[in-house]
Amino acid sequence: MSIEKNEKIKNIKLYMEQLIAERKEILRKIKITGIEGYYQDVNRLNEISQTLEELNTAILSLEGPTSSNQEIDLYLNKEESNDEVEYYHITPHDSFEKIGYVRVTLKNFNPKLGNIGYGIEEEYRGNHYALQALELLRKSILNHGLNSVIITTYPNNYASIRTIEQFGGSIVSEANQDCEYNTYEVVLEEKEQYPRR
Repeated sequence: MSIEKNEKIKNIKLYMEQLIAERKEILRKIKITGIEGYYQDVNRLNEISQTLEELNTAILSLEGPTSSNQEIDLYLNKEESNDEVEYYHITPHDSFEKIGYVRVTLKNFNPKLGNIGYGIEEEYRGNHYALQALELLRKSILNHGLNSVIITTYPNNYASIRTIEQFGGSIVSEANQDCEYNTYEVVLEEKEQYPRR
């Protein structure tokens, strides 16, 4: 990455830190005094949230995608990720419109939520974007030392069940009174590439 891009990213992150500090101060003030009379502050909180989202998109565009294929790009959200969990934004290829996400829990995962969670905005469903994102992340997950992952879904979420099965998942347990999700295990093997539809 060029020095100019690094400097832009650094400046954006500094501004983001200022906005986050302002947001904390507004929330502190509202918590102490109550929300009455602070509608301007609530409006400012909404403005800050929108600006932070736009700035995060700007950083992602400067850094470029973490992984991509001909249909989608994956961007690691470094602000939310840590050594235990990675969060990715899914966008159409060469676009920054967020159409979905993937969460990969690398350590200390909740068995009811599994290692992997994902979601695709409703108008983009039916294009196998979740499966493509999982396939793009397969090698990275293996490189983190996970040879298998757990994915859970509601028993009536047939699209997600198909995605999990196409990713190689086998059912481990069905929903019951202790857990409302079906649990699947995916034994990971490295694949060459996601097969085209």
